[in-house]
Amino acid sequence: MSGKPFLRFGAILSAVYFIGLAYFLVLAIQDFPLSGVDRRYFAAWVAAESFIRWFDVLIILTITGGLITFSLGIPRRELPTEVGEVVKFMQKLVTLVLVLTVLAAVVQFAVYPQVTRARDSYLRDTERAQALIESVDAYIDDGDYASAVLALQEYVSIWEDDDDAQLRLLNLQRELVLRQDEEQPATAVPRRSDVQEQRAADLLERAQRLYRNEDFHTAVFYAQLAYRIDPSRADIAEFVQQIRQQIGPVPRVSNAGLSQQEQQDQQLFRAKQRGMEALLRNDPVSAYYIFHELQQSHPLDPDVRRYLPIAIHGDQELGIQGVRDMTYFIPEAQEVLTLPGYADLTFIHQWNPEMRELVSIERMVYGGGGVFFRDIEVLRISPEGEIAAHLTAPFGKLVSGESRPIAISLHGIHPEYPEIQQLPTYHQGRPADDSSLLLQLDIGVRELEAFDGKLDTASPLGLFRAMQVLPQYGFDILLPATAFLLLLTRPFSMFILLFAAIGLAIRMHSRYYGRPPLLGLLALPLLPLLSGYSVRLYEYMVRVATGAAVSTWGFAGGLTALLLLQVVLFAAVLFFTTRECMVRA
Repeated sequence: MSGKPFLRFGAILSAVYFIGLAYFLVLAIQDFPLSGVDRRYFAAWVAAESFIRWFDVLIILTITGGLITFSLGIPRRELPTEVGEVVKFMQKLVTLVLVLTVLAAVVQFAVYPQVTRARDSYLRDTERAQALIESVDAYIDDGDYASAVLALQEYVSIWEDDDDAQLRLLNLQRELVLRQDEEQPATAVPRRSDVQEQRAADLLERAQRLYRNEDFHTAVFYAQLAYRIDPSRADIAEFVQQIRQQIGPVPRVSNAGLSQQEQQDQQLFRAKQRGMEALLRNDPVSAYYIFHELQQSHPLDPDVRRYLPIAIHGDQELGIQGVRDMTYFIPEAQEVLTLPGYADLTFIHQWNPEMRELVSIERMVYGGGGVFFRDIEVLRISPEGEIAAHLTAPFGKLVSGESRPIAISLHGIHPEYPEIQQLPTYHQGRPADDSSLLLQLDIGVRELEAFDGKLDTASPLGLFRAMQVLPQYGFDILLPATAFLLLLTRPFSMFILLFAAIGLAIRMHSRYYGRPPLLGLLALPLLPLLSGYSVRLYEYMVRVATGAAVSTWGFAGGLTALLLLQVVLFAAVLFFTTRECMVRA
């Protein structure tokens, strides 16, 4: 027996796949939601939607291809006629079906969830973009240009090719700069109370080395750090005074009599002093804006190049936090959160028996700059059942490690405009102190993934993590456990049903000699319909059996029962297909 039957199977199956994909492509074009998804997403949405619909019926298409091939597409002379040929035929058939099953499993676990998330993000981004562009006019009417700039920036991060919005954003930014003096001062930023423990002697040694190299401004910075850590050391205080005397006093009199260059040098020195003092008192946000502004006018100044990175990223050795340790940049959050991620995370969080929190996060996305969150809402409930606080925040960023506990900064700043900030809004209750700008959760980031609102498109790893995490927060394990087991059985279902279809097709093939009658050809379009009903009935029975097994014996018992069921079914269809081949031989 040659390999022609399997070549025919591959050709017919490819044709069935292509026809199915073309059919769903046409349906996706017809069903494009004009009112829900922006036209700029048309090609991406149609491609994603057609793939999802096609893959949802992949088992049906595969069974249809198997039925057509082994009942109509292969001449009788190419089927095995001897026992030895039957053995070789079954070996090749098992290998081919196994390859198809593995490929389908790879797509199911790796590609399908990502495509589904991308398709859903097109709808969410369209709705958000429409809401943002509508809010811009409302903010302008209220004279809130800072919020208008933020809303338009987020809109532009979604639609970067909107030239009109880009031009409008530039105009609004210019208007905001002109109104800076009229705007209210920005809300105070959070500051740390203490720096981390450092060895004052090491810092003093560094300051002395810089002093010998005549880098007096940096030397006084490290000397002041050392004195702050250990104010009992008189030698450090004396050294600070010595450096200041070396630098000399900064005139506080009129600039009359000074050249323009001398005036600029004086302004530069005072600005750098303010920036270094901000770092010393652990106010990296103020330090960032000072050194960022100096970078525009003095990009080559060594002090500016040294302290701006410290203001941004902090210095663990010196115990100084940077803005990225305490806040997030609003444009960065807006850009990252346009990417697909985890959606609709809702859970109950409890630090202690005296206070529970109902936490809702609309989206969580892993980006190059960290983990970002959007539309955060927290409802704190007292032991008496009363609402102690209710707060919302448009964005958040993880500012601690990914393992529990974590801290999410709810304080956003703009990298260019100090007056633009985003702070949490308290609808009920009020913040106790600056620590209210951090949302602290006794849960890990990976555990948060378990609360993804869409179990049907989750990955096996995500579902397995959900089974471990959800019971800790009052959720039943039945739903994620059943979804996990059903996801694992999908490749087995394809394997079993395809073998059953091939055995049935061979049985049908044996009932006539030569080519099928006209009635058989006319009934050919009914094969996908009949295959679809058969697959849905099989999946329904497996779903019911899985749910009953998990609810009765738990996850381990359900897994064992399901694996035994798959083994029995596979043995049955393998026996059935082999028997049909042997009967023909």
